[in-house]
Amino acid sequence: IGDVYQSSGRWEEAIAEYQRALSLGPAFVDVRLKLGNAYRDKGDREAARKEFEEIIKQNPNYLPARIALGVTLYSLGRRDEAVMTWEEVLARNPGNKVAEMYLSLVRDAKDESR
Repeated sequence: IGDVYQSSGRWEEAIAEYQRALSLGPAFVDVRLKLGNAYRDKGDREAARKEFEEIIKQNPNYLPARIALGVTLYSLGRRDEAVMTWEEVLARNPGNKVAEMYLSLVRDAKDESR
């Protein structure tokens, strides 16, 4: 149900559904990832950051959370931390295409600003 709300841009309802699901299974990192994404889409990047960090604390090898954390940190203006987060993904999974893409985009943007 949260996914339907999320896809409709109904962030508050999506967040409530994901929170309800987490009350039943707090270790469901995939649901927590969806919650973090809903927070970020709603504009609450700090809440999203906290959810992604909680996932990483629960499961350090869940790379989608690390990638989402990097996106969130970047959107918060914390570029260096975002880069380090994506580099950590590559350290754990060399050749990860998503992390490589974000790093390339950030580095290209930095080069263009010079």
